[in-house]
Amino acid sequence: MPGRQTDTPRLERSYNIIVYRDVCFRRNEKVKAVTLNGMVVSKNGSMTGGKTHKDSARSERWDEKETAALKAQREQLHAESTGVVRKQTLETKLGSLTNRLRYANADIKTTESKLPKILARQTECQKVLQQIAPEIQTLRGAIAARESSMARLEVEINAVEDSLFEGFSHQFGIASIREYEENVVKQRQERSDRRQQLDSHLAKLQYLQAQDLPSDWAKLKDTIAKQKRALKALEKEKTDLQTQTAALEVTSERHVEASTAAHDALKRIEGELKAISKQRDDQSAKAASVQKQLAVEETAVERFRDKKVEVLKRATMDQVKLPVVGDAVGSDDEDVDMSGESISLTNQADTRYAANEIDFSSLEQLHLDSDKARQDHLLKYEQTIAAIAGDLERMQPNMKALDKYDEIQARISHEEEELEKIKVRWLNIY
Repeated sequence: MPGRQTDTPRLERSYNIIVYRDVCFRRNEKVKAVTLNGMVVSKNGSMTGGKTHKDSARSERWDEKETAALKAQREQLHAESTGVVRKQTLETKLGSLTNRLRYANADIKTTESKLPKILARQTECQKVLQQIAPEIQTLRGAIAARESSMARLEVEINAVEDSLFEGFSHQFGIASIREYEENVVKQRQERSDRRQQLDSHLAKLQYLQAQDLPSDWAKLKDTIAKQKRALKALEKEKTDLQTQTAALEVTSERHVEASTAAHDALKRIEGELKAISKQRDDQSAKAASVQKQLAVEETAVERFRDKKVEVLKRATMDQVKLPVVGDAVGSDDEDVDMSGESISLTNQADTRYAANEIDFSSLEQLHLDSDKARQDHLLKYEQTIAAIAGDLERMQPNMKALDKYDEIQARISHEEEELEKIKVRWLNIY
């Protein structure tokens, strides 16, 4: 990506070692190539910068801050969407209550319009009741007097009947003539009912006598014979069915035994399956543990490989030739030509760094035994690197910050688009 147009060389972002080689050495442009991890490569072959562990930690802290901010924004949007849903629910309830209030007002108006008529009718009814109340009282008194007179007359009539039929009642051993009349009426009704029953039976007998009884008798005999034959067939069928039922019971018992055995076998198989499942879970847990250990080991190997590549790069920048496994020791051509197995800045990629293995056996015994010399050499190398890095940072103080800023801006834009999509989805749902 082209940088800002200034007097300094134009800044190009390179995606790998091949691209920045093409940018630095094959194009006739005054540029500086910068890899994605922040490594700056000049035309003279010097290379500095790059992504360190501290940079990764700082970037992770920036990612955590961005994630926390995005989470807070998501929570705010979620709260807003919840408030919108609550508001829509309240608006729906408010509309329902408004409709009910409108209907209630209409009912009140209708009732108020009918109320004068009802009150007028009530007033008229009260006036009529007030007018007929004396008549009602008079009629009630007359009815009570008439009922009392009727009861008195009935008592007098009963006394006269008792005095007239006293001898008759005493002769038949009854309390009064009224009891006799009730018994007589009851007996007459019973006799009438019995007579009706006798007349009905007599009519049936006469009808049967008028029928052809001999032919009916023959038909009845034939019917009885047919029913006897059918009964014998049914008895035979019953015997066969009993035999079949006994056989079916035996078969059913066998099936029950087989089912019980199958059920026991199924339980045994289920127990075996549970044991196998438990073993599988244990093996899965062990495999997961092994995978975790393998991932840890792979991470350690990767870190060691990165450290080795970093050492090789530093050695290249410091123009220190390290012996590599597979080199032809003592070859003058390979000592002079940097295009052999020795590591060169301009013709080797990161994969080539990772593929090379340092041949520690070719190093001088002095470098292997003297730790102080190695420490002094590393200190001198680090001081040189720090000085070069300070010069580059003074030349391009905002280069890495701009790259990081562009990356953060792109991620923020992406997250804002995702949040807008989520907000639209929530609004569509609710």
